[in-house]
Amino acid sequence: MFALLAVGAILAASSAVNVGGKGKTALLIVDVQDCFLPNGSLGVSGSDRILEKIQQIYDDKGCLFDLVVRSQDFHPPGHISFASVHGLPPFADVSLGKGELPITCVEATDGNIQDASCCPSYFLNPSEFNCSEVLCPGDGNNFMYNASDSIITGNPACTICNATPEQCFKTTQRMWTDHCEFDGDSALELDIPSEIVQKGNTKFVDAYSAFADNTNNLQTPLDDILQGKGIETLFIVGIATDVVVDYTVRDAVTRGYKVVVVGDATAGISPQTEAAALEAFVALDGVQVVNTTDVMDFPCSKKWLSWKPFRRFFPRFRRKGYYGQSQGTMAAVGTDAEPTRHESESDAVHFMQEVKGGQDL
Repeated sequence: MFALLAVGAILAASSAVNVGGKGKTALLIVDVQDCFLPNGSLGVSGSDRILEKIQQIYDDKGCLFDLVVRSQDFHPPGHISFASVHGLPPFADVSLGKGELPITCVEATDGNIQDASCCPSYFLNPSEFNCSEVLCPGDGNNFMYNASDSIITGNPACTICNATPEQCFKTTQRMWTDHCEFDGDSALELDIPSEIVQKGNTKFVDAYSAFADNTNNLQTPLDDILQGKGIETLFIVGIATDVVVDYTVRDAVTRGYKVVVVGDATAGISPQTEAAALEAFVALDGVQVVNTTDVMDFPCSKKWLSWKPFRRFFPRFRRKGYYGQSQGTMAAVGTDAEPTRHESESDAVHFMQEVKGGQDL
């Protein structure tokens, strides 16, 4: 009840949104996937409540959007964000009362993708740590990393930051469950054709924002996709309001996009942190917070047929691999290479255009 009241007050305080003009608009659906739903490997309580709202936005007001993009958290086994890799219980950064795990990361220089990495700081200088006060791997109980499947072996940061520490910087890492793994419960939800941008798919660095990893060394293809389509305004929905959505909104503003957060179509880790994140969004220049009812009131500038009658076709696309298209992996900052991606929209979109007589979806 607190969350609903707090969010409602924030939404009511946000100003009206003007949709239209020369610039194009995209719907960005952040990390709405099985692993973050209530029964997922990193389930967010109550997050399933937003599924119907997001689907309604697309079904009834897809006319507002020139593009739909979805981000997908997509981790390899042994990812640096997994508490188990460090001999710790999930959420140890909170439960043990010592804060997040200190890590040391390579500074962005020439954009070498192999250098976009972080190493547990304890491994580099264990003598500097008082594990009774600071979170350590294994919480200081003589924990040893497994050399056969290690966050150390093959980790560029553990080599670079040991030899040339001036090339690195210190930060911290939250301790999560093993979640959203390649072969796990990382599948996307919702029957919405879209471009798909994967993140967090490099082992040695975490990525909250849909635009970049947490060190800002690696960029996802998202900004290139949006720029290529002439997008100026982003409607952002998804999970979790107070982590991934938060990072994504702030990165979008930094990159010059106008942002509309559909508050009741996002879900936070807790009612308090969700409300705080939405309140912080309202204070950002270029960001407005609305609710789904507001979106339903926005006028359409082009014809649109409701998507609902055509959802029955989607099982066909899922089976054949046409349910959206992955837009490539994260690209290193400063490299000349363009991220590999499909320029055309998904086969699902083309099929529905045919069904609807060639109308834009």
